[in-house]
Amino acid sequence: MKKIAFVVFFALLSMSTMGQDGERKGYIGMMIGPSFPYGSFAGSEQYSDGFAGTGVNISLLNFGYKLWGNVGITAGWFGIANPIDQMSVDGMWSAGALMAGPLFSVPLSDKFDLDFKGMFGFVLLRRSFDYSETAEATGSGYEAGIMLRYNFIQKWCLMMNLETFNTRLDIQRDEDPRVSVINLSFGIAYRLK
Repeated sequence: MKKIAFVVFFALLSMSTMGQDGERKGYIGMMIGPSFPYGSFAGSEQYSDGFAGTGVNISLLNFGYKLWGNVGITAGWFGIANPIDQMSVDGMWSAGALMAGPLFSVPLSDKFDLDFKGMFGFVLLRRSFDYSETAEATGSGYEAGIMLRYNFIQKWCLMMNLETFNTRLDIQRDEDPRVSVINLSFGIAYRLK
């Protein structure tokens, strides 16, 4: 009888531990990956085009937390850098953003979650050329995307993110292009209770 009670006790304890693992409601992590310009931002035919090439995106803060069922909040602090090649003059588009918005998270299995998110917030945009001409502007922008999370152990997950980031800020002229990029990023996050 003692053996049965012992087995039942440890079975209940392990079920309780597994239940706690599923109760992790959020994450906080970092990501990095390529940044692909599109639209007039990637164009190179008109004066108003951005002449932007493929660059890099870095997310220093990638946060999400479920508040009610599958619905929650998300926030990010990230930057992009895309090279400029305009008439043999080298330069760089760079933007930093701090954003927040809604999150909808769908558990696909015990190990995988799919997040749909949209964010709006503050953007600092800078354009610089190799001959030291630099211009910048501040304003707002938005980001929307999906993220797949793989919960490989209880407290950590790997992340793959696909999102679009857009802003329209006038730096020096009325015809500056809309900054439009698709970011593909990969990273790791700590899972929050």
